[in-house]
Amino acid sequence: SLKQESPDPLVDPSQWRNFPWCRCDDDTVYNPNRLALQGIVGTNLVFNIILAAVPPPPFPTPKCYNADIGKIEWNVASGKKACAPKKATVLGQERTVTYEEYTNGRAILKISPLSISNAQVASLQPIPVFLQLVPGCDVFSLFDLGFIQYSLFNVKKDCCPVGIIPVIPPQNQSPPPPPPQNPPPPPPLSPPPPPPQSPPP
Repeated sequence: SLKQESPDPLVDPSQWRNFPWCRCDDDTVYNPNRLALQGIVGTNLVFNIILAAVPPPPFPTPKCYNADIGKIEWNVASGKKACAPKKATVLGQERTVTYEEYTNGRAILKISPLSISNAQVASLQPIPVFLQLVPGCDVFSLFDLGFIQYSLFNVKKDCCPVGIIPVIPPQNQSPPPPPPQNPPPPPPLSPPPPPPQSPPP
């Protein structure tokens, strides 16, 4: 579907109903690129770029079919700039992470520019995306919708399929509860009393 493009992130995008609030094809049917959440590894929040199975494309071929990746955006909470990652590493290269607030009450977290071909994703997947954590901040507070919503733009930025990661793992896994203690064994049974003695004749 096509959505009107905002020329400025501070221009009110509330008239554009859906993330990522820009004019692009957000259909995921023929685009195999996906993000998967790995979790917190060391000082990074790690996502993986992977490929999903898609049906054969119709004619003419949709623009999002086997698209490359030129930008990653996440739909995040506003008012969280201080906790937003500032740097990312993708394919061994450091990238700047941008946090932009909109007047519709939302914000985006963005890595751009990227230039990852479909062939690279196919041969190297999963491709990790390392977002450097801000010390003292809960990075998951950015994802306040109960799920993580993202968009993988192509290099031309006319294709922006949107994906959802439905489950956010907790930052720190609590250890499992200890197994229940086995009850103590019952006390041994007392021996039976001796049989009564017969009286003497």
